[in-house]
Amino acid sequence: GFAYDKWIFEHALTAQKFLSYLEKTDIMQLMGGSFTAFLSQLGAGSFILNAAFMFLLGSLVEKSLLAWRYPVFVIIGVLGSWAILFYGDYSSPTQRYIGPSMFLMYVMGAFLVFKPKKPFKPAEWKKNPFKIYNDEGQDTEKKRMLKLPWVSPWVYVGLFGFYQALLFLVTTMDKQQLINFTHLGLMGNVRTFFLGTVLGDSVQAFRPLAAVRALLLGVSLSSLLVTM
Repeated sequence: GFAYDKWIFEHALTAQKFLSYLEKTDIMQLMGGSFTAFLSQLGAGSFILNAAFMFLLGSLVEKSLLAWRYPVFVIIGVLGSWAILFYGDYSSPTQRYIGPSMFLMYVMGAFLVFKPKKPFKPAEWKKNPFKIYNDEGQDTEKKRMLKLPWVSPWVYVGLFGFYQALLFLVTTMDKQQLINFTHLGLMGNVRTFFLGTVLGDSVQAFRPLAAVRALLLGVSLSSLLVTM
């Protein structure tokens, strides 16, 4: 509704606002504004998918960066991803940005560093011909049924890339422009699902070149932190 859209416009970050916090060295406003914009969501669809990818990508990074490393990684990531966006010539100084897309690209960089490899365990499928009794107990079959299949990390990377590309489209065009561009009437409903009633490109999620740089920052910093 109107009240929510007004709140979005007021709390979205712009280059002008972010750089003014830095110039005044107002740490509290810098942290508060950056984290508020990072945690805010444009609509129900974007909230669901952002939360899903935050869990899928972030849980692995958190396990890999133990103790103090993960909080440091998060703080630098939130502030650093916004700084990357606003210090480049990616948009006008008053263009509003909101949501965790820039941070998620940063986390994706760390995910690529720590991405899981498929375990090779011949014992799980090769039967011991000399073994008569089952040492694992009677609930072995139940455990096998409950065990989730291994999914390649590149599936998550591909799905995340597709989601971000779609999000970029729906945040840089209004409903009619999106339908005209794709020639698909369904895209109007997709945009509403992602963004609710936000109009046109009044609020965006990220810029592609800045997102790539955020990803590279995630690769570099996670590689450094894991050695400490």
